[in-house]
Amino acid sequence: MGRRSDHSREEISSMALEAARVLVADEGLKGLTARKVATEIGYAPGTLYVVFRNLDDLVLHLNAGTLDDLYSVLDTVVRSCRKPERCILKLAMAYVEFAFTHPNLWGAIYEHRLPEGESAPAWFQEKIERLFSLVEGQLGDLDERRSDKEVRLAAHALWSGIHGVCILGLSGSLEKANAGSTAAIAESLVVNYLAGYTQ
Repeated sequence: MGRRSDHSREEISSMALEAARVLVADEGLKGLTARKVATEIGYAPGTLYVVFRNLDDLVLHLNAGTLDDLYSVLDTVVRSCRKPERCILKLAMAYVEFAFTHPNLWGAIYEHRLPEGESAPAWFQEKIERLFSLVEGQLGDLDERRSDKEVRLAAHALWSGIHGVCILGLSGSLEKANAGSTAAIAESLVVNYLAGYTQ
């Protein structure tokens, strides 16, 4: 395929990310290759490396978009409720729903591994921290005796549990064990965790 110059760098980036989003949504992260993305947007594979450093960089930007979408959903939840206990439960339910509605895109955030010795850039890590801040804010309001360090630890502990429930639910493991629905287990986890957290 010959070189093209029909689009600006920004347009190629946007087109490539949208093509990658569709591919991952349909096939999972394993289905994503530079060649497939390039074919979808009508450019040579090498063109992608003018816009992105490598395929890992493209995936980071793709996952950043998914994190932005997830944040938008969860932020809307927080803005629509008042009581911390209720907000945290609604956040968990919205998280579960997002994971089940977009399983491959959600999964790509956690499945993607950078090469050994390479860390996610600060701008990407900030998007993850922004998500946790929504939970931390509610936990801080729920028990003002807790230090910032305790609240942060609690947010990560609770959400690690919710995340694990989602993985088990999506894999079908909960169904095989007759353990109940993912939403019901997530709700039980939140209710019982918060009962101990506020003692």
